[in-house]
Amino acid sequence: MCFRKIWEKNRKKMSFSDFVSLKLSCTAFGVLLAAIFPRLIEINIWWIVAVFIVFGLKPFYHMFVK
Repeated sequence: MCFRKIWEKNRKKMSFSDFVSLKLSCTAFGVLLAAIFPRLIEINIWWIVAVFIVFGLKPFYHMFVK
Protein backbone atom coordinates (compact mmCIF):
# COMPACT_ATOMS: atom_id res chain seq x y z
CA MET A 1 0.00 0.00 0.00
CA CYS A 2 1.46 3.34 -0.96
CA PHE A 3 1.90 6.19 1.50
CA ARG A 4 -0.81 8.27 -0.17
CA LYS A 5 -3.48 5.61 0.42
CA ILE A 6 -2.38 5.23 4.03
CA TRP A 7 -2.53 9.02 4.47
CA GLU A 8 -6.02 9.29 2.95
CA LYS A 9 -7.26 6.46 5.14
CA ASN A 10 -5.81 7.69 8.44
CA ARG A 11 -5.75 11.48 8.26
CA LYS A 12 -9.28 11.78 9.64
CA LYS A 13 -8.04 10.21 12.88
CA MET A 14 -5.60 13.07 13.40
CA SER A 15 -6.60 16.18 15.32
CA PHE A 16 -5.35 19.74 14.93
CA SER A 17 -2.81 19.20 17.70
CA ASP A 18 -1.48 16.17 15.80
CA PHE A 19 -0.79 18.34 12.76
CA VAL A 20 0.89 20.97 14.93
CA SER A 21 3.03 18.29 16.56
CA LEU A 22 3.90 16.90 13.15
CA LYS A 23 5.03 20.29 11.90
CA LEU A 24 7.10 20.93 15.03
CA SER A 25 8.63 17.48 14.70
CA CYS A 26 9.62 18.21 11.10
CA THR A 27 11.10 21.51 12.19
CA ALA A 28 13.11 19.79 14.91
CA PHE A 29 14.29 17.23 12.34
CA GLY A 30 15.49 20.07 10.12
CA VAL A 31 17.38 21.60 13.01
CA LEU A 32 18.82 18.14 13.76
CA LEU A 33 20.16 17.95 10.23
CA ALA A 34 21.63 21.41 10.62
CA ALA A 35 23.24 20.33 13.91
CA ILE A 36 25.14 17.62 12.08
CA PHE A 37 27.11 20.42 10.47
CA PRO A 38 28.68 22.19 13.47
CA ARG A 39 29.41 25.39 11.56
CA LEU A 40 25.68 26.04 11.03
CA ILE A 41 24.58 26.06 14.67
CA GLU A 42 26.09 25.45 18.07
CA ILE A 43 23.35 23.61 20.01
CA ASN A 44 23.64 20.46 22.10
CA ILE A 45 22.34 17.76 19.75
CA TRP A 46 20.55 15.82 22.48
CA TRP A 47 18.09 18.68 23.03
CA ILE A 48 17.18 18.55 19.36
CA VAL A 49 16.79 14.77 19.40
CA ALA A 50 14.54 14.99 22.47
CA VAL A 51 12.32 17.61 20.82
CA PHE A 52 12.11 15.53 17.63
CA ILE A 53 11.03 12.43 19.57
CA VAL A 54 8.54 14.23 21.82
CA PHE A 55 6.79 16.03 18.98
CA GLY A 56 6.84 12.95 16.75
CA LEU A 57 5.30 10.48 19.18
CA LYS A 58 1.68 11.68 19.18
CA PRO A 59 1.19 11.84 15.39
CA PHE A 60 2.96 8.49 14.98
CA TYR A 61 0.69 6.94 17.60
CA HIS A 62 -2.50 8.31 16.06
CA MET A 63 -1.47 7.42 12.52
CA PHE A 64 -0.24 3.86 12.96
CA VAL A 65 -1.28 2.50 16.37
CA LYS A 66 -4.80 3.78 16.97
